[in-house]
Amino acid sequence: MRQEGGGQASTAVIRSIVDRASFEFSNESMYRDQKKWIGVTVVFQGSFQLRTDVLTIDKPYQQVRGQNSGGDPVDMIVFADTPVLTSQNYRDMASQQNRGDKRAGVSQGDQVRVFGIVQKCREVITRSGVVKVLPVLDLLLAFRLEDQEFRNPIWVSRDLRR
Repeated sequence: MRQEGGGQASTAVIRSIVDRASFEFSNESMYRDQKKWIGVTVVFQGSFQLRTDVLTIDKPYQQVRGQNSGGDPVDMIVFADTPVLTSQNYRDMASQQNRGDKRAGVSQGDQVRVFGIVQKCREVITRSGVVKVLPVLDLLLAFRLEDQEFRNPIWVSRDLRR
């Protein structure tokens, strides 16, 4: 269970999170019944946005866009206790691969599955001045899309590491 920045999470802890996660979460389901989703562990696939669209958040965050298991759109503000993105762009990723480090961290454009706990929605202003209401996620785990059995997380919350 390797994690950039050190530390490991036990297989049992990871399995517990995976087993309790809802694969059905979407923005629409959150807007229809926010109380049902607050505090629920969810999972969806997507990618971390290098240039986020939100201007009005007062603490470090990232934005993940993607879809749930049914193909419904998910767009969330993500709070993580350590940085997730390690490469600024595809050129950095190519440089890592040339050094033989093709599994290092998460780069912009990487398709990942993220697990986290849903918090209430926040009203935000985008770079173009549009007001949006986006769900918030406290990030727990991230896996590469091809890791179908959730065995090798590429990012683990500090709270889960031993």
